[in-house]
Amino acid sequence: MTRWTLPLVLLVMATAAGAAHAQGFIIPELGTRKNAMGAAVGRPDDLSAIYHNPAALALLPGTQLAAAFGAVVLDVDLRLAPWSGSDQFIGAPESDGYYPRQNPTVFAPMPMIGASTNLWSDKIVGAIGIYVPNAAGADFGADKPSRYHIIDAYVFSAFFTAAVAYRPFPWLAVGLGGSAVYVRIQRRTLLYPVFPREEDPQNPLNLSGLLGKEAELELEGDDVRPAFNLGIQAWPHRTVSLGFMVLSRYDVSLEGPLTLKPGPGSLFEADAEIAKNRHRTEVIAPWIFAFGANWDITPWLEVGAELRYYLNSQVEEQVTTITEGGLADLMTSANMPSQIVTPKHLHDSFHFGGGFIVKPPLPLKLELMTGMHYENSSSPDNTVEVSAPSFDLAAFHVGARWAITDRLRVAAAYAHYWYLARETTDSITNPPTNFAGSGHTNMFTVVFEARVGPGIGVGK
Repeated sequence: MTRWTLPLVLLVMATAAGAAHAQGFIIPELGTRKNAMGAAVGRPDDLSAIYHNPAALALLPGTQLAAAFGAVVLDVDLRLAPWSGSDQFIGAPESDGYYPRQNPTVFAPMPMIGASTNLWSDKIVGAIGIYVPNAAGADFGADKPSRYHIIDAYVFSAFFTAAVAYRPFPWLAVGLGGSAVYVRIQRRTLLYPVFPREEDPQNPLNLSGLLGKEAELELEGDDVRPAFNLGIQAWPHRTVSLGFMVLSRYDVSLEGPLTLKPGPGSLFEADAEIAKNRHRTEVIAPWIFAFGANWDITPWLEVGAELRYYLNSQVEEQVTTITEGGLADLMTSANMPSQIVTPKHLHDSFHFGGGFIVKPPLPLKLELMTGMHYENSSSPDNTVEVSAPSFDLAAFHVGARWAITDRLRVAAAYAHYWYLARETTDSITNPPTNFAGSGHTNMFTVVFEARVGPGIGVGK
């Protein structure tokens, strides 16, 4: 019995942490320009520069504070396809061959908070900030067709960053940021107790009698890792700015509890040693490169564009290990492998955005912005998961920023994301996660900025 149970739990572990590389339903955008215009790298002019391009921090005079808050409204049409034997667990599909439509509840992005100040020179600016450039999560429900893939899950990366920017010439600035990145993942699902046997793929192993048909698995894990970003800001002409940013790769080792709650009728129902375990899951956050350009066509019209490139092809696999608890002891005594490697096979992806800023000749110091962006999915069909649905997407941005005084600005932005229709038919996950889906998201953001005084050692 032990020799059958251990491969089962290892396989579940491998899929349970799959959301760590999710594109997911949330794509947080930082700062006014990115939220309202769709492009920030070429000329970030607020504290979001600490992420988009730290060199541009050199343009912020005095001591400045900023805070951003957001909200999300999601509408997704996600329909799971049946697989061999799925009717024994979630019933028969509808007449069109899919299970009923699901519209998960989404988790909203966290806010951004930052501060900057000159450091004894008009040419040097230091900044600190807390922000979340990567977050995804959703609650699918414990009674939905996807409950053997996901009940609820989230993953986010929170950056705690300190950066410095130096402007040696009027036409050039450079910046460097160092970050402690806190990554956390949580996922809850029903365990699917049917697994193919390598020696006999046509005769899968069904362990419902041992664990029950409704055993619940909950995984949590977190880690803190260092990262850095480098930025360059240049002005080849007084009306044209160019920006470049690179964000380093960081490898994450997520550790935490793994709780297995056997279902009704399970032989392990009262086995506390089997239920409580710990795991370690290795994942990769790959390198990101970004380039942007902005041009002041007239004093009242600015155009900007950017390209971000993600080296997701570095993510070939994911490794999970059970490190403590009854399962780890059983694995050792039964001579079972201590790890399982899950293929991901992601491919590089890109993000292209651009837009306009209009500064109308009004008594109010008002900037009106609009733009768009497009991003392709990094997940191939055969490894994409319902728990981390990844789509090609297009987005429309609009917003405004008002300089109430020389020291206070407020901005509001709206972005509409279209998740372009996707259908997968060749899934290699267990159970298979073939699905058809599309949808859209509405994101609302408010940003507050204030210059509260001169910089350190600078009297203006």
